[in-house]
Amino acid sequence: MHMGQYLSSPVVERAKALADVLERARDPFDAAIRFQSTLAPFGIPALGAQVYHLRADAAGAESREGGFTLNIAPQGWKGHAALEFLSLEPGPVLQALDDQRTCFRYSDYCPREADEFGATWEALGSAGISEGVGVLAKGPGTMMAVLSLPVTHDAFNGLELASIQLCGLLLLELLKRQLPDVPLTPRERDCLARLAEGRSDEEIARHYRVSETAVRFHVDNARRKLRAATRQNAIERLIAQGGL
Repeated sequence: MHMGQYLSSPVVERAKALADVLERARDPFDAAIRFQSTLAPFGIPALGAQVYHLRADAAGAESREGGFTLNIAPQGWKGHAALEFLSLEPGPVLQALDDQRTCFRYSDYCPREADEFGATWEALGSAGISEGVGVLAKGPGTMMAVLSLPVTHDAFNGLELASIQLCGLLLLELLKRQLPDVPLTPRERDCLARLAEGRSDEEIARHYRVSETAVRFHVDNARRKLRAATRQNAIERLIAQGGL
């Protein structure tokens, strides 16, 4: 396929159309809502997104740290067991990373015939879900972004899977910007939390028995990591991430 054919292919055309939708969003979270509503007619009734840092302990075991989770689902899913499967567990994600894959079907790492996943497929099936797609995007350092898209049918082909992957990566790039490249330290997070309560630098300094200069240092570091213009912006971004 030459370049002209590629740029006019269904995969790229669909991604370009979705990019236009995302550009009109007020913020990344509004973009996620627009993303899901755009793909709903194609059999994708819900969306789960996670952005976090993937940390390894001294023994080499990896686990998620910080970040946020965003779930968008039909009203009828409220209280439904399928909701908990919108947030893909680290297990399948780590397996996909080991296999150097950035897109996979649920059934690739949660086989239907395996007893351990029986409850998963029963819950998804009762919500009308036949399959699902996971899309992964690594960010700077240890950052990881994961998109989970349940699908009401399992008949999509490789071309459709490529469309979903390309569209999903567009959304994940927007969501990754909400998480700092370097996690906040406990003291930076604590100082922002006290500011959110309405305390002054002087009160925070007395509370932690440090100087006001130290408080301003921690707050300014947090603001820069969160890419916020003001202290209030930093607090709002940390709240949006679920950090407060």
